Amino acid sequence: MTLEKIIKKTLNLTSLTQGESKILFTNIMDGKIEDATLKKILINMSEKGETAEEITGGAEVLREKCLKINLSDAEKYFKKNNFIFMFAPLYHSAMKNVANVRKELKKRTIFNLLGPLCNPANVNRQCIGVFSNEILEKYIQVLKKLGTKKAWVFHSEDGLDEISIFSKTKVYELNNNEITSFEINPNTIIQNEYRFDDIVGKDAEYNAQKIIDLFKGKTGALNEIVSLNTAAGLLVLDKFSNLKEAYSYTKDFLNSGKAFNYLNELS
Repeated sequence: MTLEKIIKKTLNLTSLTQGESKILFTNIMDGKIEDATLKKILINMSEKGETAEEITGGAEVLREKCLKINLSDAEKYFKKNNFIFMFAPLYHSAMKNVANVRKELKKRTIFNLLGPLCNPANVNRQCIGVFSNEILEKYIQVLKKLGTKKAWVFHSEDGLDEISIFSKTKVYELNNNEITSFEINPNTIIQNEYRFDDIVGKDAEYNAQKIIDLFKGKTGALNEIVSLNTAAGLLVLDKFSNLKEAYSYTKDFLNSGKAFNYLNELS
């Protein structure tokens, strides 16, 4: 199918096949679609609801375009320190052709779904929080199509794109091509009750201090939610098989202050 016909399908709110999505996103990432048209495409896809085929096609293109990078320095740093922060714009240079449109739209588009699927480290295990329950099943299907070994995708009843310490969280798991779903009830893991405001950030200075406090072992809501979500990562890595045990391990580590000591070593 020609690009013109594919664009017409999106403007008519018609879903694309995986192959059509690949053609569309190849042209988008190569800067061959005018901004005004691209805006209409992204808005229409969002209003219609992006399908698993559309997301998979886009992700395949972004992986091809964005992941052809030299990771040797990053890999050396990670192996030395067992830690690394990879600033996305440095590794996703192909995204420059859509940066202005995304900034002008000021709303979620399919690119918010594609970002986590294009990790520059080319990982095969992931924990991904999404912005609505409607995305969960199609997103785990996308990860399966992309060959991910193990993943959790989740959204909480109170609207978080992470595992909540206040409400139940719906989780879809992919493990060796098998998909299952379950709920996490924080009341079965966390003993204390907290207010939602306790985890809300403010400016950069405030947030940085909260991270330092957390690494020093300060207890409270932030300690709990970081421990719970880190525990999920440990399960996806097969370091633990029980969420509560992984949570207790993580919480004990944070409370020990070892994370802060290690931060000082890195700096």
